[in-house]
Amino acid sequence: MDPARRSIAADRHSRQITLLPSSPRRRAFDGLRLAACSICLRVLSGAGWIDAERMIRMLRSYERQSPPRLMSALCPRCEETIRLRRAPAPEPLAA
Repeated sequence: MDPARRSIAADRHSRQITLLPSSPRRRAFDGLRLAACSICLRVLSGAGWIDAERMIRMLRSYERQSPPRLMSALCPRCEETIRLRRAPAPEPLAA
């Protein structure tokens, strides 16, 4: 191998990866996770599924350092609606 190629190969192996510090947004996460319906956007609480606006007011999430993390879910009402849409149509009976 000629000397120019050898120095390029050596330089390639001597490079180090510099990791950037995590963003302030990630560090500020305070651990609040909520399950939200992907269709109607209602949020699961201990009392059941409630509207997002009501949950925001209850948790006062606008005063938190970081917003809550949302996990996607399906509430029972939307799950039933989807199940009924996907159900096969009954076959017509011949007289």
